Amino acid sequence: MSKHTTDDILIKQVPILRNFLFHYSTYKELIHNGNNLSGSKLFWKFTADAHLLTSVNYWCMLFGSTGNPTHYSKVDFTEEYDYVPFKEYFLAALNMTHEDYAKYWQKIKGFRDKFSAHREIGYKEPAPYLDIAHKVALNYVSWLEKYNTMPSLEMMVEEYQEELQPMIESIRLK
Repeated sequence: MSKHTTDDILIKQVPILRNFLFHYSTYKELIHNGNNLSGSKLFWKFTADAHLLTSVNYWCMLFGSTGNPTHYSKVDFTEEYDYVPFKEYFLAALNMTHEDYAKYWQKIKGFRDKFSAHREIGYKEPAPYLDIAHKVALNYVSWLEKYNTMPSLEMMVEEYQEELQPMIESIRLK
């Protein structure tokens, strides 16, 4: 276990989690509206790609390597009543096996290690779909709220998505 307290870790984790959710939401909106955005298609492609890469990097800060000081496994609620480890919590919620998740996790972490954060020569794998990563993050929010009093990140994300809609609309083709 880390020498840092759960509160110390959460102070770092919550903004990372929020940033992942915001960048992923922006990426999804840009992809969804890509053909209708005004201006250079190349600009919007690079903008969407930047949000995707940033999403992968933020997600891996929390769910990638256990050696990362902000990894979800560093948060300790074991003394709480009815404690369920996060991995068991989200696997049950997503109806996934450990093996299926391990394969998915490796795709994202491999993409981060070989393309997003670094560039391995000859790496040609496509970007992973982040739909399950998004669900893992939202389940982490729910899990944290179960054991810890904190502002609702889901509400924060919903508010961001509501703000994002008019911004996207303002750059759509007329």
